[in-house]
This record gives sequence, C-alpha cells and structure tokens, in this order.
Amino acid sequence: MVYPGNAFPRMGRFMSGIWAKLIGMAGAAAAAAGIGFWQYQEYQHESQLARTVLERQAEALHHAVVGGIRSHRRLGRFIELQIQGALQELVEAQDVLAVAIAADGKPILSAGPKEYLDPLPTEPGFAWRPEALVYIHPFTLSADAGFRGPGAGGPWKDAGAEGAQGPTKPGGPWWAGGEKGGHGPGGQGPKYGRGRFAWQDPPTASENLLAAGGDFLAVLVLDRSGTDAYVARAAQLRFGLAAVGIALVLCTALAGWMGFRLLQTRTRTQLLEMEARHLRDLSQAAAGLAHQTRHPLGLLRGWAQRLAQSDLQSDEARQRAHALMEECDRLTARLNQFLAFARPRDPEPEPVSLGDLIRELEVLLQPDWESKQLRFRYHPPPDGADMVEADRDMLRQALFNLVQNAIQASPEGGEIAIRLTKWDDGRCRLSVADQGPGVPEEDQAKLFTPYFTTREGGTGLGLAIVRRIAAAHGWQVGYQQRGEGGSVFWIAGLRRSE
Repeated sequence: MVYPGNAFPRMGRFMSGIWAKLIGMAGAAAAAAGIGFWQYQEYQHESQLARTVLERQAEALHHAVVGGIRSHRRLGRFIELQIQGALQELVEAQDVLAVAIAADGKPILSAGPKEYLDPLPTEPGFAWRPEALVYIHPFTLSADAGFRGPGAGGPWKDAGAEGAQGPTKPGGPWWAGGEKGGHGPGGQGPKYGRGRFAWQDPPTASENLLAAGGDFLAVLVLDRSGTDAYVARAAQLRFGLAAVGIALVLCTALAGWMGFRLLQTRTRTQLLEMEARHLRDLSQAAAGLAHQTRHPLGLLRGWAQRLAQSDLQSDEARQRAHALMEECDRLTARLNQFLAFARPRDPEPEPVSLGDLIRELEVLLQPDWESKQLRFRYHPPPDGADMVEADRDMLRQALFNLVQNAIQASPEGGEIAIRLTKWDDGRCRLSVADQGPGVPEEDQAKLFTPYFTTREGGTGLGLAIVRRIAAAHGWQVGYQQRGEGGSVFWIAGLRRSE
C-alpha cells in the first residue's frame, strides 16, 4: 500500500524502523544464544570433570587392589583369605559397590552384590551404566618362586619309607606348627609352610591360580550417584545462570525497544502534527481556490448554455457552446474531488444499511451501467444482516468511487459484484469486483496514490479519497487480482451494527 503525498519518505522511515527492530531482535537473540551456549559449555566441562574424577578414583583403586594382591602372595596359604578380606573392606567403603578378580572370563574372587557382576564384563576400559561406573583393567602376575606345590615346607614322608627322616607326625614347637614342640624335616613348618598344620586342606584353585601367575582382570564397580548429584547441581546452576543472563538480555532489549518505540511515537506524532497542519493549510488554500474558480466557471457555463439555447447561433456555434458546458462541468467535478481529498472531516458513525446504500447507488449510476449492459449484483451475508457502523455520507462516497471505477473498467455485458463478508471478531469486509483487464503488477503498488490513474481522462483522486475515508474510520483498503480475471478492491475492518 502506498501513502499519499510524501509516500516514499514515509515508506523509507517505516522500512528503517522495521530494519532497526529486526536488527535489535537479532542482536538480543544472538546475545541470549551466546549466553546459553556459554553456560552449556561450562556445564559440559563440569560434567566431564566430575566423570574424570570418578574415573581417576577407579584407576587408583585398581592400582591399590593389584598392589594388595601382589603383596599378599608371599603369605602363602593365606592369600585367598587376605585378599578376600581386603576386597570386602573395599566394598564396605564409600562409593565402591562391587569388586572382582577374574581369570579366563570367570571370577575367582569377588565382593559385593552379585547383580553388579552378573554378567561379568570382560571388555577393558570404562563403562558408564545407569547406576554405576564399571572399570575393567587387565594385570599380570608372575609365578611365585617360593610356591612349591601345596606348601612352602617340604612334604611329609612315611616313617617306614626308605630314607625317611623325622617323625611321621609334625613335631617341633607349637608356634612353628608342630605338635609338642616338634618340627618336620621340611623347615620350621611341616608340610604347608609357616604356621600351617599338616592335617589342613590343600590350597584352593584360586590360590593355585594366583600363585601360578598369569593374566587377570580387575573389575571395579563404583557408585555414580554422587557424581550424578554433582552434575545435576551443576546443570541447575548453569542453566539458572543462563536463564538469568537471558532474562537480563531480554529486559535490556525490551527497555531499548520501549525507548525506541517511545522515540518513534514522538517522531510520528510530530510528523502527523506537521502533516495535519499542512493538510489544514492545503484545505484552506483549496477552498479559496475552489471558491475563486467556481464563480468564473459558473459564469462561463451560464453564457455557454445561453448561447447553446439561442436561435441566433449556427449549429457549429451551438456545438461549441455544448462542448464548453461539458468542460465546465468536468472542471467542477474535479474541483469537488480535490476538495473532498484536501478537506477531510471527522466521521460521525451511525448504523448504516449497506443494502439500502447499494440500491441507492444502483439507481444513481443506472445510466452508466445500463449503457454498457452490465449486471449489477449484491451479495449480502448468509444471514442477511448488513448493518455497519460508519459515517453514511463518507461510506457512500467511498463506495460510489469504487463502483464507478468498476463500471469504467468493465467490458460490455460484464458483471459487477459487491460482497459483504463477515469475520468471527464482529468485523466484516466489503469488496467490489469487476471483470475488466485488471491492474498491471508494476502499477499495483501505486494504487490509492493521489493523481495516479491508469484510465485516460481520470483524475487519480477517486482511490485516494477511498483510502482517506477508510483511514478516518480505522479501516484498511487493498487490491487483489480476481481469479477469473478482473480486479477486486476491498475495504476491511468495518464494524457490524446490530
């Protein structure tokens, strides 16, 4: 839509305002996105740091477990009991849920609930489960050189055997593992090493495996609830800071926008005041000019009419007199249009029956549309209620201009359709459609501009007057191509009247 008068400067200011708003919104959005991205990166960093701390803890516990196994192996037969006890104490400590030592994919020693170790993981590395962190790391034990068969001491021999030495039962002092101070021939302890008794069970499979050495897996299951709680607190903190930062940015942008709107409103008010003063001056000048022009035009038309009706003049003279009368009438009509445009008045709304107004215009313009054999159609709403709130004279003038343009644009035998469409919000739209050639696309932006016309002999003020009347009522006007050919001019925002 193009505005009259200083249309292009005003349109430039309007577009500048839109660009300023878009740039401001884009800047605020970029700042908010930057704050959100920054806090998200910080949250990711803290989350990764918390996970790394738990992983380092798992590695340290792994080194402790492997070191304990290696140090306990020199206790001989006590290795299973000692390591099992150490593993149990480790599980009873904070953050450790389960621990296991595995060989050939099977646990040989374990502590903690079995559900954390079933099935036993075998892939080395870290595995983050919903409830725990599982750390699996291989380690190697060399064969224990001091482990000779079932015990560290020499084997028992029967008393009757050839070359047998020592008693058939353990002897030596009681602290050496003998009976009544006796000792066996294999060293300070008979048969199974220091402090072990000859009649005890032989080493278990776990003891044999650990003493024989080889490749093993240490499986540690650590509680991740503390880490998750820390990550949740970090998320709350970071997202809270992001929300506060974004809120501050939005508040700053809102304050800037409100300041801009206030400045824009003040500037627009000043421009409207200047335009109103200009229009008042223009209307006064137009009224004076029209008054001074109408008087000589009236005299000229009167003399021309007398000459046309005089019997003393020739036919040629009478034709020229009629032509002069027509020119005087045309100039008077243009003056009236100019005055209607340059001297606006405030509307006085009242209930107006659109059907009655259209029938009045149909009779008034009947010679024009009948001369072209046009069909004149009015389509009220389905319920037939066509009462609107408007200044009757101003609405009549606007509708007269639209219908007159439609008659002039329509081909012979065409149809002019006036339609009132209701909206859900209590407003409605009035449209006037014709079957003419339509308006070229390059000229559509110039419609409703003063003194722009596509019709030869047109003044270019008809649509400008329609727009001014609509603006005075708070309506909108527009144009669109008709689907089957032709033009549709519309006035939207009319209020219904009950």
